[in-house]
Amino acid sequence: MRFRELLKRLNNHIILALLLINFIQFHLGLFDWLFHVCIPVITSATATMLLIIRVLIQKRRIGQREIWRRNRKMVIQLISISIIYMVIWIPNVVFHIIPLIVSSPLSSEIATGILSHVQYMPALLCPFMSLVGLPEIRKSLKQTFTRLNCVQPLT
Repeated sequence: MRFRELLKRLNNHIILALLLINFIQFHLGLFDWLFHVCIPVITSATATMLLIIRVLIQKRRIGQREIWRRNRKMVIQLISISIIYMVIWIPNVVFHIIPLIVSSPLSSEIATGILSHVQYMPALLCPFMSLVGLPEIRKSLKQTFTRLNCVQPLT
């Protein structure tokens, strides 16, 4: 009898410990996701917009064409890389927030099945966006995609 009572108490303590670990694990995962995914995306978007606004205000105030020509290329490159980053990460954040608010199996499936693999795309696309900023590459791309219409007289 004494052994059964001890075993029952031990089982109750194990169940209580498992419930506590499950509670801590959920909140720790939520904290980790919030501070390692959501806040960096929001910070990056805000910093990019502030930097672009600062460059545009500086352009208007100074108005020097040569400096603006160099800054324009930098701003275009920054915008293109930021757009790639935002297009990939903002849906990822949104589709992870939706199941927390509303029970939606479709949102969970999209977030875990598709968007978890798509988040590696910005790292793969950034070098190509940087290459497009080079004048030689841009000129080569224009020549490749521009159709030449040769007009000849009919005889």
